[in-house]
Amino acid sequence: MSAHATSSELLASLHRHYIEPGSLQPGGVFVSEVTPNGTWVSDHYGRCDAIYCGFTATSKRLLIGHELKVSRPDWLRELKSPYKADGWATECHEFWLVVSDPRIVDEGELPDGWGLMTPGGRGGRMKRLVKAETKRNHRPAWDVVRAVLARYDTERKEIMEDYRDNARRYVQPEIRAELEKQFGPRMTQLEQTLQEHLDKIRAIEDAVGARICWEPDRFENIPVGQVSLAQLGERMAGPRAQQLAATALRYMPDSERLRGTLDQLEHIAGQLRRLAELESGQS
Repeated sequence: MSAHATSSELLASLHRHYIEPGSLQPGGVFVSEVTPNGTWVSDHYGRCDAIYCGFTATSKRLLIGHELKVSRPDWLRELKSPYKADGWATECHEFWLVVSDPRIVDEGELPDGWGLMTPGGRGGRMKRLVKAETKRNHRPAWDVVRAVLARYDTERKEIMEDYRDNARRYVQPEIRAELEKQFGPRMTQLEQTLQEHLDKIRAIEDAVGARICWEPDRFENIPVGQVSLAQLGERMAGPRAQQLAATALRYMPDSERLRGTLDQLEHIAGQLRRLAELESGQS
């Protein structure tokens, strides 16, 4: 690794040191940027850059903390805040300073009990320059364990979201093509039918000389240049009503003659009834 490696590159190398790429059951978990969780918070407990928790005999079932540095000035700033990592170093079974270049740390600057490692070991693993002190009988506080679990839960969610987003980007073109195949012709037909209806409505509006207002709650206050459906109906019914009135007037004389004939028939029927009554009385 280059001496000018970034923090993310150094973190990736450290991750490969503990977790074999592609392993389904690596025997431990590796989390980064672990912050205190719950009540275990004070000025003396900042963020731990990386923590590995082993589950197997090979990993010695240890909780191992790490502080990452990629430059000499970055390390000197750390030395000015000696208590920043003390909380994590005290609670972990081992604590390591991980640097991109061994020259970042001068002799005698490494805190007591801390180990020192850098990239460049065999098989892509880290190279241990100074062995860290191992507190084998130590039991990390529950607050520390909970902080690791909380961070693991967050990273798991982020990984699942990445998988979901990648899967969605992968299948979306296929889904879009299948939808286009199944519904494309029908959608085209519907669009054509819709356009035909719109053209007809536009033709009606052009004929009446106004745009139709389609908002029911605005029928009482129609904007200038628009007409409501009710007003449009009145306009269309006007010529029809005039036509019906003309027809009625045309047949008015015939109806009057029919009324006179009916009156005469009713008069004759009355006389016949009176005649029948007289005849029945004489008999």
